[in-house]
Amino acid sequence: MRFNSRNSAVPRPMTECVQCGDQLLLPEWSEYLATSCVRHLWKCEVCGYAFETTTVVYSSEVAAA
Repeated sequence: MRFNSRNSAVPRPMTECVQCGDQLLLPEWSEYLATSCVRHLWKCEVCGYAFETTTVVYSSEVAAA
């Protein structure tokens, strides 16, 4: 994953297709597995490859506990 800061004050993470390398902006769908865990299904419009990623979000409140 890399960050794209073009046209934005805050860098945004960009996901790339693991098959062809094209940049993917939005997942096809997202599934919340837990309060801090999200699974995304990505599908590349260029090559049609589909894959999943899982994101765990850590907050300062959880880390302080």
